Amino acid sequence: MSPTELTCVTPNFEMFGPKECVIQLAMAADDLTTTWIPFNFYLNTRALKSLAYGPGLLNEVKPNEPIEFVIVARNDNGENRNSGRDTFEVKITQCVQGGADGDEIREIPNEIIDNDTGFYNVKYQVEDECTVNIEIKFLNDKEQMVPIRGSPFQASFRNSASAKDNQLIGGAMDRHIKKELDRLTNLMIDSKKELNSKDKEMKDVKILLRVKEFVEETQANTDLIALNIDQLDESLKLFQLHKLSKEA
Repeated sequence: MSPTELTCVTPNFEMFGPKECVIQLAMAADDLTTTWIPFNFYLNTRALKSLAYGPGLLNEVKPNEPIEFVIVARNDNGENRNSGRDTFEVKITQCVQGGADGDEIREIPNEIIDNDTGFYNVKYQVEDECTVNIEIKFLNDKEQMVPIRGSPFQASFRNSASAKDNQLIGGAMDRHIKKELDRLTNLMIDSKKELNSKDKEMKDVKILLRVKEFVEETQANTDLIALNIDQLDESLKLFQLHKLSKEA
C-alpha cells in the first residue's frame, strides 16, 4: 500500500476455529521479524444461530413512539460475536385494510445500528394501532440473504399501552420476561411429570402412547424452546447490565 503499510488476505482457518495468533513478516527469503503483533481469527456469523429480542418484537406496545429491538450475531458454536460489520436486512410491513385498491401492504422504515460488538439495534416507529410483520435476514458467506432464528416475528401496537413499554428495559419487556420464566418453568415441571415412570403403570398401552407422543412433541419443539431460552437469557443480561450501571 505504501513504504510503511501492506495488506494481506487471511488464510482459511476453519479447521482450527477461532484462535489467538501473532503476525510476523519475512521479506523475501530473510528471517522473520523479531517484532510481532497479535491477531484473532473468529468464526463467521450464522443466521441459524443468531437471534433477536426486544419490545419491538412484542405485543401490546405503544404506537406513535420510537421502539427498538436487538439482533445478536452468533457463530457456529452458538457464541455471541464480539465485532460488527455483518450485513442484516430488516423488513417491517403493515397490512392496511380498506384502501382504494383493497388491502395494501405498507413497508415501515427502520434503522439498523451496528454497535461493533456483535449486537445490532433496530429502531422504527408506527403511527397507528396495528400489527406488523418483521422479517430479519442475514447476508451469509454465499452472498445469500437468509432468515435468522425465529424470523419472521410479529408485533402489535395499541393506544392503551404506555410509552415506557417501548423502552428496551421498559414495562413490556419486564412483563414478557416474567411470563416467559413462568411458562418455561411450568414446561419443565410438566415434562418431568410426563416422563417420570415412578407412578405410572408402564404396561398400560395408553400411558406408553402418551409418553411417546409427549417425547415426539418435545423433540419437534426443541429448536423453538432453545430459541426462547436464548432470548430470555439475553433479555435478563440486558436488565442486569442496566442494574449494574445504575449502581455504579
